[in-house]
Amino acid sequence: MKKFVRRISAAALVVACCISLSLSAFAAERASSYLSMYSAYTSAADDGKIEIVVSVIANRRVSELGASYILLEESDDGGRTWSTAEEFEGESWMTTTDRSTYSAILTYQGIIGHQYRVTADVFAEDENGGDSRTTPTSPAVTAKR
Repeated sequence: MKKFVRRISAAALVVACCISLSLSAFAAERASSYLSMYSAYTSAADDGKIEIVVSVIANRRVSELGASYILLEESDDGGRTWSTAEEFEGESWMTTTDRSTYSAILTYQGIIGHQYRVTADVFAEDENGGDSRTTPTSPAVTAKR
């Protein structure tokens, strides 16, 4: 019986460690007095499509919130070198007004077998000032069939 309980406890510990490691890969950054959290990541959909998700949460309702720049990078050599696949800047869909949350989901037609990662510059502003930050570069995903 002791051996069984010990094995269950060990398995539970392994599962807890795996979950905490996987969550840290997608953990949003803790920001500032204006920004609560922000993140940018990619996921691979079918037929080579890459979904890009950018999310920003402000501490309170602000006059403008969103992303000022989004960079999608591509690698065709297993992540040894990266080049710009797409850049977004100054588009109207990249910001929202009079809100405390912002989220955008974009779809990019990638090349099957290539890897993709994203970074975004995010911001929050109101009449008293504002703040901007850069998200950590997301983990790479591979475009699939």
